[in-house]
Amino acid sequence: MDVGHIYDYYQMYIRKRHDKFYVPFHAWEYSIIGIALLASVFFHPLFLATVAAHLSHVITDQLHNHVSPLGYSIICRIIKRFDAGTLAPKHDPATSYWRLLKALPCGKHLAPWFQKRVAEAKVP
Repeated sequence: MDVGHIYDYYQMYIRKRHDKFYVPFHAWEYSIIGIALLASVFFHPLFLATVAAHLSHVITDQLHNHVSPLGYSIICRIIKRFDAGTLAPKHDPATSYWRLLKALPCGKHLAPWFQKRVAEAKVP
């Protein structure tokens, strides 16, 4: 779990809206802009590391989160109005719950609450 998913988790698990896929910090365009800036205007080792980290993170998420090929394009998400059914048709909210639960230091104490939420999060 990372900060880029928090808004989506809030929408899915608190507001119980499963129809949108936002992930605001996950977009191929950000890495492309970063690479263009590195190549043309601004080169700094820290900025290079940031762009490389972002790109590797988006690649990893693209491969493991069952998102459509352009699901991590911010332009595509805007055009599709952030529709989760189109952008992430194979996404299972329960998977995200268990990942979040394992990531939290006090996760085992929250298990009953999470189990209830997982049951409620099943998308029809």
